[in-house]
Parts: sequence; C-alpha cells; structure tokens
Amino acid sequence: MAVDAGSYLNERKLAKRWGMSHQTLQRWRVMRVGPPYLKIGGAVRDRLCDIEQYEQTTLNKRDVSRPDGKPHSQEKQPAAPIYPTLKDALQADASD
Repeated sequence: MAVDAGSYLNERKLAKRWGMSHQTLQRWRVMRVGPPYLKIGGAVRDRLCDIEQYEQTTLNKRDVSRPDGKPHSQEKQPAAPIYPTLKDALQADASD
C-alpha cells in the first residue's frame, strides 16, 4: 500500500504549524494530549487528517449571531480588580 508522504507531518513541522516547540508536543504525547500519532521505529508522524480533526474539535467556537453585538448572558465578564492600584494593595497589606 503506497502512502502519500504529504499526508503526514513530523513533529517539527507540526510544532511550526501550531507555533510551539517540538518538546511541547513530545511532552503532550507522554501526557496523552493532542492528536493520535504513528511511531515507526523512532520516527513520530502525525496524519494530516488527524491533525485537522483535532484542530476542529479544539476550535474555540463563538456564537456571533446576535445582531445587537451585546454579549450572551453565559459569557463571562471581566472581573473587577480587588485593588484598583498598587498603592491600594500596599496600604491594605500594611493595615493587616
């Protein structure tokens, strides 16, 4: 069975595609994170179809269908800082 070499990426090419180090991908494999991969001898290869499927399942999907542009109620709003300034934080720490 002939295999198209273009349908596989080595870990360095995948790391470049995702903008991370190949060591991160190696660590992910140990932790069983990321797309499935092939290991033949010492060579690790990722099938392009598995990579694309993993990218789709981890895609951060947003519902942008609201015409008024207001956020949905389930979206988290940024929390107000506990201390508005460093000076306030230091004063609170000094009073404790």
